[in-house]
Amino acid sequence: MTSRTGLGCFVSVLVVSILPGCQGGMMLPMGGSHMGHHRSMMMPMTDGVSAAELPDAESAGAKTFARFCSQCHALPGPNKHSVAEWSVVVDRMKNNIISTGKQLPSEQEFGEILSYLQRNALAIYVRVLDPGFRRDDGR
Repeated sequence: MTSRTGLGCFVSVLVVSILPGCQGGMMLPMGGSHMGHHRSMMMPMTDGVSAAELPDAESAGAKTFARFCSQCHALPGPNKHSVAEWSVVVDRMKNNIISTGKQLPSEQEFGEILSYLQRNALAIYVRVLDPGFRRDDGR
């Protein structure tokens, strides 16, 4: 008798084992290296934008962003993430750059990049309603 949990584990192992870049259920970057957490750095994004397509493309922030970030991947549009998300992404990319040996921006340049990305980030609007608000139908 096969339990539902056992079947689920079998299917999960089967799916993981047949994915490209997997060996023994462990995700590996292209080329067989064991730097699994850098997989995204080694497989370039295909949905990026050119430096000329960036908002305010001639600004110092856009140029710094393009110069450093294109070392490892296509440039994401600044509106790909929210203000809060860009802070996390830039910190993660800083660690990735350090581990790859690519040219590292100075702290000032990291600040420029983050400021540029946050100025042009995805806008998320939250509408807070008055607690006494009622729709026309009384609800």
